[in-house]
Amino acid sequence: MLKNNSELILVLAPTENDSAVAARVLSEAGLQAAVCQNIRCLCEQMKKGCASIVIAEEALPREELYLLQNVLKSQEAWSDIPVILLTGQGPARSWESFSASGNISILERPFSRLTLVSAVQVGLRARLKQYQVADLLAQQDRAAQLRDEFFAALSHELRTPLNVILGWIEILRSGDIGRQKYESALAILERNGKIQKALIDDLLDTSRIITGKLHLEMTPVSLNSLLYSAQDDFAPKAEEKNIKFELYTPTEECLVLADDQRISQVITNLLTNAIKFTPTNGSIVITLFKEDNNYKINVKDSGQGIESSFLPFVFDRLKQEDMSTTRSHGGLGLGLAIASHIVQVHEGTLTAESKGRDQGSNFTLSLPILPTTSENIPKYYDDSFDEKHESLEGIRILVVDDSIDNLELIDLWLKRANAEVKLTNSAAEALTEIPKYKPDILLSDTGMPEMDGYELISKIRNQPEPNVNKLKAIAVTAYAKDEEKMQALHAGFQMHISKPISYQKLISTISQLNSSPEL
Repeated sequence: MLKNNSELILVLAPTENDSAVAARVLSEAGLQAAVCQNIRCLCEQMKKGCASIVIAEEALPREELYLLQNVLKSQEAWSDIPVILLTGQGPARSWESFSASGNISILERPFSRLTLVSAVQVGLRARLKQYQVADLLAQQDRAAQLRDEFFAALSHELRTPLNVILGWIEILRSGDIGRQKYESALAILERNGKIQKALIDDLLDTSRIITGKLHLEMTPVSLNSLLYSAQDDFAPKAEEKNIKFELYTPTEECLVLADDQRISQVITNLLTNAIKFTPTNGSIVITLFKEDNNYKINVKDSGQGIESSFLPFVFDRLKQEDMSTTRSHGGLGLGLAIASHIVQVHEGTLTAESKGRDQGSNFTLSLPILPTTSENIPKYYDDSFDEKHESLEGIRILVVDDSIDNLELIDLWLKRANAEVKLTNSAAEALTEIPKYKPDILLSDTGMPEMDGYELISKIRNQPEPNVNKLKAIAVTAYAKDEEKMQALHAGFQMHISKPISYQKLISTISQLNSSPEL
């Protein structure tokens, strides 16, 4: 936004008549001009803002020239006000006095009206660029401030659960703890580990959004089913705060073409916010309905509401209504920004309404209705797990990971499931061991030094021996979403597991792959 008076031209001439004539010439050319009676008046107006200055040399008393020099010298770094000095024939006597103080151009009399207007217009264009630079610098300063505030919040949000985890580990290591306290400690560690995982997931999603790498797997999705599932997840949390939690859906099945995990993520983010910001004994009402060619999900709560000044920025990344250290609610404020982007790439809309503080909030998700001609789009792979598989007896598994801690954890889990396990610490070691150990399944980390998991599986697939190149393989990555899964599958893995790994997920995935047909 340009500053006030950004197109104003100040005129100072030796007489009021001369000033009025110059101002009239500029006004007739469509320019905004203002007459200053003396140099002091000129300097005061310059401090308020202007685009250019037209000064007749005769109107500059030498004893007051320093006033103009001081104003020109005190300009901000981005500012360089164009000054047009009108002189008589011969050298301008005022030039040497203040030419080093600013952007001075000389018009020697006699000159035409066109010459004056052209000189002023050139100065205006230059001044406009200066104001644009000023706006850009202000935006950069604000962006830097928001970035610093975000990273301060990020540090706090990551360190808080980390402090709890490390503290309880120290208590557990001391051994001076009863059974009941031990179970409580495990629950605390698990809860804070999940908090950190959620923060990291949000950061990864934000990175995917910024880089344009958010991948979707589009299938017909029932919004009814997603909401029933969300109700099962959130009803206990609402009950803890004695929040009235209501869900209304039509009897017809509301189908949309969407990535079910991503739309579920949007619903989860909306309900998480509603639970977080709704006080005890409040209410949350979720309504699914049809309007025109869209299905809409409305989430209305009786919570703290949103200030009108912040409402336009509620879906902005790195911006929260309260970024102070005394804020009453944690989190990075990324959830709504991520949700808004997910909805946009589904060609839908996500809107927010609130009447202000303590007036509740109203979020509406809108998605296009699935056309009746749409067919189910098959997935390239199925990494769902079945908790019935609990034993891996007789299955030989080669594990490769450059982290000793991860190897020990996976070794413990696999042996608990009665698997035969061989641990290797690098891709090169794994390539050496495969022909000798003859594993049924390879479980490989993807992020390793020297040779990563993708290069490892490529070398395996290019081996001449059938018992090597047809080895079933599972990729383990630190990245959780779709594009990493697809990269693993295209590289030569059959399945993918993202960290943090759960015991059931690991065992069931291995069992499922082991029972699948040979390559």
